[in-house]
Amino acid sequence: MRTSTRLPATLVAVATLAAGVTTAMAGNASAATSGRTSTTVSAALGCVVVGANAKPPRPEASAIEAYTAKMTLGGAPHSTIDAGLKACFGLTPLSGTPVAQIRPNDSSRNYVNMPTPSVYWSSSYNDNVVTGNWNWTSYSGMNTQDHSDGFALGASNSIRVMSQTAGWYGNNFGEKTSNSSDGGGNLGRGFGFDNAVIIGVPNDSFAHYGFETLVFDRSGFGCANVFFTPHYSHGWSGTTLNGVSISVSSSGPVITANYSNTSEQWQAYGADSSSYNIC
Repeated sequence: MRTSTRLPATLVAVATLAAGVTTAMAGNASAATSGRTSTTVSAALGCVVVGANAKPPRPEASAIEAYTAKMTLGGAPHSTIDAGLKACFGLTPLSGTPVAQIRPNDSSRNYVNMPTPSVYWSSSYNDNVVTGNWNWTSYSGMNTQDHSDGFALGASNSIRVMSQTAGWYGNNFGEKTSNSSDGGGNLGRGFGFDNAVIIGVPNDSFAHYGFETLVFDRSGFGCANVFFTPHYSHGWSGTTLNGVSISVSSSGPVITANYSNTSEQWQAYGADSSSYNIC
């Protein structure tokens, strides 16, 4: 992880949040640790490494997201984040099969970068975790009247969500907590938020970066191949996000943000994850 002695306010807020997560992780790990085993704070990984004979904490969406956001906003490469999730949370990246889908798009999609979601597995609890994130690449599609945006992760097959969270960050302001939308029940979750540019603060938005994390399994559904698709929706002044619906088709998740003023919004998909055999 690259560090600096002069962190922006956003990173300070994220680091403070993650420090609380680290403390909680240490407590959880210590409770499961034998007398000869201890936890170690890793500066390189930015988290508490679980001892060799200790059981890692059960996956919880908010703790995983706090860590992922802290490391991503601090400039850590994906490989370092994966290493931290494994050493400190007991999460192993799943190996899957690439999928190639054709998604409807919009020219405004170029304002937002939505990387492929990542999926992990906890061998200690047989839980699965999917993480998605996005960031605005340009402020030209934003203004002080922008409101009612949304982000969602849709699944191509049924999942049972055990915990969920989403948050977003500006360059100069800390994390905002989102409200969960209706999503698709057993097909993922959507979250709504406000991304207006902050008045008086140049080049900053309420939602320049965003993260979503779901802890899930397929309890009651059996085993199946599942992949995940991120979706972003943007509304201008006069729009109200009423909810996010998720369904499936032959090409995978179909995600739609439902607005009260459909003429003042655009929606776009990001890159699909690989397809994983989930039980």
